[in-house]
Amino acid sequence: MIEINQLEAGPQNAAKILACLDRVDGVLNVLPEEETVSDAEVDTLIAEREQARKARNFKRSDEIRDQLKRMGIALEDTPQGTRWKRI
Repeated sequence: MIEINQLEAGPQNAAKILACLDRVDGVLNVLPEEETVSDAEVDTLIAEREQARKARNFKRSDEIRDQLKRMGIALEDTPQGTRWKRI
């Protein structure tokens, strides 16, 4: 088995490190599963946030922004509308 701590960090060893971690997690099951959120789900939440902002319900708007952030989505409000990207 590859000793992870002996490998130099970098893209050249990323596949080896991830493979090793997958093998370990296959036994221990301690790593969180990666949740994938669809673009449609993000767009739905952004639309709900926009409605909350129009209704001046800033508490709900902030809750949705925080929810998206936990889902790995960063929002940027621009004059042309809200833009988002995965982080």
